Amino acid sequence: MKNSKITDQQLSIICKLLERKFRNEERRNKYAPVKEVLTLLGKGALLTMLLIAPGTAQAVRKQIYKQTSDDSWKRYNSSYLRRTIENLGRQRCIKIVDESDSCAVSLTERGKHRVLKYALDELELDTSKPWDGKWRIVIYDIPDTLRHVRNELGSILKRMNFLRIQKSVYLTPFACEQEVEFIRLHFGQEKNITLLTAGSLEHGHVYQEYFGI
Repeated sequence: MKNSKITDQQLSIICKLLERKFRNEERRNKYAPVKEVLTLLGKGALLTMLLIAPGTAQAVRKQIYKQTSDDSWKRYNSSYLRRTIENLGRQRCIKIVDESDSCAVSLTERGKHRVLKYALDELELDTSKPWDGKWRIVIYDIPDTLRHVRNELGSILKRMNFLRIQKSVYLTPFACEQEVEFIRLHFGQEKNITLLTAGSLEHGHVYQEYFGI
């Protein structure tokens, strides 16, 4: 998927997962981390810049401007946010469209793929809520021609603290529907990765002890 076009559905799932992680970490400082800026843009948070000295969108890099957009951006110091936007512009991760005396900021395809990489690195399950008594089982059957996908998928599930109970079968008691859907879309394996939900399992008490629930 590295060079393929990311759909709006994929981007929405990715950004929801990333935003939840950032929210759980309670990052509310004055800085404007690249990951958070790209995630907000990806989820559709409107960011417009009002030029003090109007000109073309290209002039944003040189002119002083201030943000005139929704509340999602207010926690950031405008100078730090401007610096992050300028850096992302130079890296061609965003596009800045001139709109008379202002300009709108949005992600490029390169920016979307960067969000995808962040999502894979940050992907984790929410273990803060009480267990709902259900088990989630991920089963995949990926052909040998895609062995690299199979190996990477297994590594991701292990990193997310799934328990491998059989070859290509992983278990968790925590909700993971969005995460699994994202993984399916990322690898293009919607038909080969299955998520099952069970109310009880043989030797369930052993798994409960393993997961500490």
